[in-house]
Amino acid sequence: MKIAAFSLVVSTGLAWLFMRWFGAPGIALGSSIGAFLNTALNLRGLSGRLGSVLRGTDWRAFGITLVAGVLAGAAAVGVARLTGGVAPAPRGVAVLGIFGIVYAALTLALKHPDAVRTWQSLTAFRAR
Repeated sequence: MKIAAFSLVVSTGLAWLFMRWFGAPGIALGSSIGAFLNTALNLRGLSGRLGSVLRGTDWRAFGITLVAGVLAGAAAVGVARLTGGVAPAPRGVAVLGIFGIVYAALTLALKHPDAVRTWQSLTAFRAR
């Protein structure tokens, strides 16, 4: 219960703070950081009670996801700034498209197990 309450306070505070700088996306960023903190603290607590919850391959997959998400987010922010004068719908398609392409390419290039399985499923489906 303490972890949930602490995470909620952090999430709310960061959402309020980031909203002032970034607008609505700042709310999502603050909430996401709070959710990440909640997960990390719960994993730490479980590991203390049960032993190691995540193994080496799990941490590697987590690292790949984190790096790919940050880099894809940076690419999306870059596209958003470059397309500032474009109408909202095409701009949104461009930003989300770049995020998705960069994220998928990086997770596949870094051999994230889920990305590899997804790619294999898509290529197997296409071969039919």
